[in-house]
Amino acid sequence: MSYDSSHYTGTNVYLTYNNTNYSTVASGSGDNKLFTSTITVPTVLTTINKSFYFDIGLINSTGTYYFHSSVNNQTVTNLSIDNCTTGTYQLFNLSLYNEDDSAFLNGITQNTSVEISFEIKDWMGQLLQTIQKTSTRQILPEFAYQTA
Repeated sequence: MSYDSSHYTGTNVYLTYNNTNYSTVASGSGDNKLFTSTITVPTVLTTINKSFYFDIGLINSTGTYYFHSSVNNQTVTNLSIDNCTTGTYQLFNLSLYNEDDSAFLNGITQNTSVEISFEIKDWMGQLLQTIQKTSTRQILPEFAYQTA
């Protein structure tokens, strides 16, 4: 944001997301500032739009003057992962190969097994879920996702 720092001696800026105010952190100097806020977007069951904007307070000797940035929308989508019984988009397909000659091993006609483990993390690296699967049958596990 750019403003006349000789006229306004301070700022008071909030992020308004889904009708909730969140504090911001300012960086920069002089007439140019960047305001950032880190929030956790709520979990949803179906796709929904969440609105957000910045409430900007410019402070001088006569008071604080508030302005609103333009309103933006964020589309929040539920992501679910399953064994392809409900999900419609396959995440990955496991194929097995012989370690000696790299020949493909058929999971239906040959006795094969696989053990997998993977972690789902948020953008900050916080663990959300660990999925472990062992398949000792002749059919390899599948994982799919769907968006609501």
